[in-house]
Amino acid sequence: TGQREYYRATEALARAITQDWESRHPGKQLGWSGGAWPDNAMFAFYSHPTIRALPGMPDSREASIAPHPAWTVEHGILVCPSLPAGGACVARSEAWLQARGLPAEARPLSAARHGWRFPNAFEQSLLVFDVPPAARKPAPAP
Repeated sequence: TGQREYYRATEALARAITQDWESRHPGKQLGWSGGAWPDNAMFAFYSHPTIRALPGMPDSREASIAPHPAWTVEHGILVCPSLPAGGACVARSEAWLQARGLPAEARPLSAARHGWRFPNAFEQSLLVFDVPPAARKPAPAP
């Protein structure tokens, strides 16, 4: 089939992003993933079940439905679809990171499904932003 959704490389992308994280941050556990839903939820299924999926930003109203207060002391990532589709997610992620004085540098990562059932080369890409612990927004000066 030539349907793009059939070729979605969710498992391969989850593993590629996790391996990229582990190679750049040896010995540091990835605790949570935020950003675009449902892309940020794939890690618990295909990578490490301990990675907590948070919709949107970790301190957003959406994430408060099932709060994860430990996000401030854990390493995390924000995941967005590649541009142009992910423009709104990328803009929100960059603004959120910049408001906390953090670098808003996205890493593009791609993967594709392979094998006899996937004869076409459809690559899926995501943009990943690192979020260090203690990324809480600073309180305004008195």
